[in-house]
Amino acid sequence: MRSSQRLTVLLASAGNPWPPDDWPTPDDPFVSDVLSLSPPHHGPRETTADVVLLRCVDQAVSFPGLLDHFGSRGIPVIVISPRRDTGTVVEVFRSGAGRAIWSRPTTATSY
Repeated sequence: MRSSQRLTVLLASAGNPWPPDDWPTPDDPFVSDVLSLSPPHHGPRETTADVVLLRCVDQAVSFPGLLDHFGSRGIPVIVISPRRDTGTVVEVFRSGAGRAIWSRPTTATSY
């Protein structure tokens, strides 16, 4: 991918709408298109996405389901979850997540 090429992002999330309606902005230098996939991750297994953002409460459950959905497609995944226990984090990394980002949910239903 050239540095001037913008990404197509696939959002895999349950619950409340995410991200905000104004993301990405039309002039975003990094994101050209946003696709979405809702759990239990049914839908087309082929995608034009360059990266998946998985927002979930329990990545130990959601991440394997996402991997099963895409099989060997090998799309990079960024996991966004409030879970902080070391075992779960390590397992997600070992399963292929490129990075885990922690966030604090505002309510139990935020994810």
